[in-house]
Amino acid sequence: MEPFVSDFAAALDRMASYSTDGRLSNLEHLIEVEHKLPGCLLFDEAAAEASIAAAIHKRLADDGGPLARLPLPIFCGRLPDALAETAARAISARASPRLWRKIERLAAAGLGVYVYWYPSVPLRAWSCRANGQAGTAMCDGWIGLAARLLRAGFLPTTARSFGRGQCCDPQNAVVDGGFADLDSVVPIAQIGAQQDLFVAVHATIRELAATILHVLGSDGSAAAAFGENRRMIRQVVWQRLAQACREHADSRLTPFFDAGHSVSSMVQSME
Repeated sequence: MEPFVSDFAAALDRMASYSTDGRLSNLEHLIEVEHKLPGCLLFDEAAAEASIAAAIHKRLADDGGPLARLPLPIFCGRLPDALAETAARAISARASPRLWRKIERLAAAGLGVYVYWYPSVPLRAWSCRANGQAGTAMCDGWIGLAARLLRAGFLPTTARSFGRGQCCDPQNAVVDGGFADLDSVVPIAQIGAQQDLFVAVHATIRELAATILHVLGSDGSAAAAFGENRRMIRQVVWQRLAQACREHADSRLTPFFDAGHSVSSMVQSME
């Protein structure tokens, strides 16, 4: 709903004045890399996320577990075209001319609104540091939810989402142990090649480990210690997922979680 608010232009100014990668402003990164309109939700994005969220909840309703800490869709709709045109003009005024045509094309597809229910205020791990019991609860929640998704036939992320955000990364993992922004989730049945499945499983382990490292306060200031912590946490994540997925999971996952597989070799391949 951001395009409706009075400080929409100010928010765009902030995105245009800041760069995460030193090459593109955050505003231009969203357009060029993530194929999104800054401060907006494209209608196709809204529809796709509502659809996958509904499919996940429907499947998880059969596993006997509690309602998952994931967005539960309530409403998905399209905003007026005039609003999309106004937003596109405001974004173009802060973007390089080479992106103007892409901005127009994205806006022409329409802006959406997506309303969902979540069991708590969905605060993200990106803004959080925790330790002790609170940190343990968060990490257990994320690993357990990822395992539940895998057992139900869903991959939390795939190569398609590289650079565009994953539900289990620090920006989308919720501090109560849940996930938001489920557009990175893909049914295992839609993955044709085994090597693509291999990449997806590795990416899931990698992103979960990165989120856990962030929350536990490992900022990478000591490179050697950071690398060892990352390796150790990836091993723990792999072991926990393997334990949960060796039974009642898609048979195509067996090669990744087989008891005879070397944890160290898996971690080395992820490096």
